[in-house]
Amino acid sequence: ILQKDPRARILLFTFTRVARDELKDRIRTDEALSSHIGQIKVDTLNRYGYHRLRNDITKSFRLLTTKSDKYFALNNSVRPIWEENKVLGDILGKKLRFKAKDIFKVIDDLKSMGFRHDYDRVEDLYQSFEVHLNWLIDNGLERYVNTNVFEVLDKLDLTIGKERPWSHFVRFWQKVTVELWKQRQISLIDQKYWCLLRLQDTYGQQLVLPLNQYDHIFVDEFQDINPLDLFLIKELVRVNESSLVIAGDDDQAIFEWRGSTPNFILNPQDHFSAEFESHNLQLNYRSPSNIVSHSQRLVSHNGNQIEKKVSAQSDLKKAEIEVKSFKNQTAYLDYILELAREFSQESNQRLAILSRVKAQLIPIQIMLTSE
Repeated sequence: ILQKDPRARILLFTFTRVARDELKDRIRTDEALSSHIGQIKVDTLNRYGYHRLRNDITKSFRLLTTKSDKYFALNNSVRPIWEENKVLGDILGKKLRFKAKDIFKVIDDLKSMGFRHDYDRVEDLYQSFEVHLNWLIDNGLERYVNTNVFEVLDKLDLTIGKERPWSHFVRFWQKVTVELWKQRQISLIDQKYWCLLRLQDTYGQQLVLPLNQYDHIFVDEFQDINPLDLFLIKELVRVNESSLVIAGDDDQAIFEWRGSTPNFILNPQDHFSAEFESHNLQLNYRSPSNIVSHSQRLVSHNGNQIEKKVSAQSDLKKAEIEVKSFKNQTAYLDYILELAREFSQESNQRLAILSRVKAQLIPIQIMLTSE
């Protein structure tokens, strides 16, 4: 792009801060790119949203990041909202301290899923909720919505009645969203949510005066985005009248727990109303050949995927792969301890232990520390 247009302005989004910093370093040290460093902005969506809000709002805002921050917001900043609703008041007034974390997570998750609060008529709010809920289901996120919204509300006794049992909470969510914004109290999710809304308010649907800040927008790890990310990227492309390049791997779409779905990268044309030209990168320079072949066999079981034939281009010798089963925790802890002792005797050997969740590492850490 820069060879064709040396003055092109590029906005490049990464999924994490670590990836952002790594890419910045690579651009800074690359001979061909370093001379264009002022034209390339590398950022995460959260950080972009945060700085855009800081530039737009003269009054500073407070980030709600800790459990105590969120409890204080619910117990004090928005107390009049739930106290005025007798049903919610009776429920939230009891042991709010123990419910605040889950309640605030649902408030954030509704935004992450792309639901909107900005409706004047309550019936419009409810109808919009139903329409978007069906859109989420169509895009493979029914399980995520059930787990993170409806099941949590059930557990908190916040689903009320048979028809639209979520309506009391959705109306509460709308009022809380408005009130916290008035008080300039926002969560990390709000950095993206309010950035999206303010972009739409500022530039409007007709786009009389486009932002035109960037000519090209790149999004890395596109398979990891959630609906809110999708809508924000879509809006940034629109207001900048820019091109869009997305990079990712549908086989690595493992972030359903945060609202991601492979549908966005499998069918981008459905979400951006534009045709995409696809380029499959099928050479793996990172792993030994047997790791690549094993991974391809596993991934082939995915029902909905882009067909790829990945081959290894590494000179690394084949990895030794062992699969072991253990009858109980004691047995696998003993095995890990034996491995650790063997590795500690070799000065140039290092041992990495990975687990699905952090809790599974705790007994291992205790054991190795005591050893």
